[in-house]
Amino acid sequence: MTHLIRLTIIATIALILYLVITHNNERTRVYLIHSYNTDLSWVKEIDSAFQRTMGASSVDVRTHYMDLRNHPSCNFYRTRAKDVELALQSWKPDIIVLVDDLAQQLVGANYLRADTKNNKTLKKDLYLNLSKKLASLCPDTHKNEVAFFGLGSKITTTWHPKIVFAGVNGGVEDYGYNQADNVKGIFENKNYEAIVETLTELKDASIYKDLPPKLVILNENSATVRAETEAYFNQDTFAPFELLANFLVPNLEAWKAAVDYANAENAIILTANYSNIKNGLHKEPAESLIRWTVDNAEGPVLGAGTDFVKHGGMITLAIAGSEQGRVAATLANEWIQTLATQTNNNLAQNNTVDINNYRRAKQYIIGLDYRLAKFKDIKLPLIYEAFSRETNNFRDVISVDYTTVEQ
Repeated sequence: MTHLIRLTIIATIALILYLVITHNNERTRVYLIHSYNTDLSWVKEIDSAFQRTMGASSVDVRTHYMDLRNHPSCNFYRTRAKDVELALQSWKPDIIVLVDDLAQQLVGANYLRADTKNNKTLKKDLYLNLSKKLASLCPDTHKNEVAFFGLGSKITTTWHPKIVFAGVNGGVEDYGYNQADNVKGIFENKNYEAIVETLTELKDASIYKDLPPKLVILNENSATVRAETEAYFNQDTFAPFELLANFLVPNLEAWKAAVDYANAENAIILTANYSNIKNGLHKEPAESLIRWTVDNAEGPVLGAGTDFVKHGGMITLAIAGSEQGRVAATLANEWIQTLATQTNNNLAQNNTVDINNYRRAKQYIIGLDYRLAKFKDIKLPLIYEAFSRETNNFRDVISVDYTTVEQ
C-alpha cells in the first residue's frame, strides 16, 4: 500500500509539473524593453499603463531596462544590446515592445521581417547606416562597424517576433520599420501646435509683451534629440516664431553660452532633454541646471519634458507616458489576436506593410509652478492652472533664490 501511495504521489507531482510547463508554453510571451531606467518618471508611467492595459492572465510579460541614458558610451551600448540579444534568443518572446529611439536602433532593427527579395539588401544598408549614427553619438569610440554594435549578429532568418515601438521621436525609416510587415507602434512626437500656442501665451504675458517672436531651442546632444531634430525642428514647425537656433550641447559651458545667445536675441527658450549635461567629469543635476536657466534667462523658458516643472521650471507641455504605455499594450494585444490565427509565428501570405499600424501621440500633460508664474508676474489663461491641477502636475512651492549653478 505504501508503495502504491508513493507512486500515486509521484504521478500527481509529474502531472502538475506537466500542466504547469504546458500552461507556461501556451502563454503569449511579451518582452518590454526600455532604453532608459526607472529613475525617470516617464518610464514608470509607461510601465504602469502598459501593465494595466495588458491585464490578460494568458500573457507572460517581462521587462528589461537598458539604462542607456545614464551611460552615453558606445561600449556600454553594445554590452547592453548583447544582454538583450541573449535574453531574446533564450526566451524567444512572441512580441517585443521597444521604448525610445535607441532601443529601436540597437534591438528592433535586428528582428525585421521584410519582403524576402529585398531583405538582405535592406538589412545590409540598414545596419551600416545605423552603426554610423550610433558611433556619432559616442565620444569613446571611432568604430562604426556593424559588428561592433551587434547589428545582424546571430539573428535567425526563421524567427521574427512581432515588434511594437513606443517613444519614437522622429520617423521609422532609419530603423527599416517602413519596409517591414511585423511592426506596429506609437510615436512620441510632441504636440507642436500646442507648444506654439503656449509660446504665444508666454510672449503675450504682461512682462514679455515687447519681446519679438523669436525662439531658441536648447537640449542635450542625444539620440532622442537628434531624431526629433531631423524630423521636426524647422521654421515651419514653429511659425510664426522665428527659429533662431537649435542648440544640442554636451556640457554646462555650452549650455550657458546658448542661454546668453537667447538673451542677446531677446528670444524665448524651449527645452525638453537636459539630463546628460556634463559639468566637468560629472553630470550637472537637472534641478540646478533648470533653476539656473530660469533665473538667468531674460525671456521665458518653456519646457517640453515630463519633469521640467519638478526640476524648477515654470511651465511644461509634455507627451503623456501613460498614453505611450496604454497604446503600446493595445497594439501588443492586437498582435496577440493575430498570433492566435497563425501557426509557428509565420505571417500570413497576404500580410503587407501597413502605415495604419502607426499611431500618433494625442495626449499631453501640462505642468505649472503657479507661485513662480506669480513671482515673475506672468499671467497665463486659467486653463493652464486647471489642467495642471487635474493631472497632478501643479506646484505651489517656490524658492526665490534659483541661482544654484556657479556663475
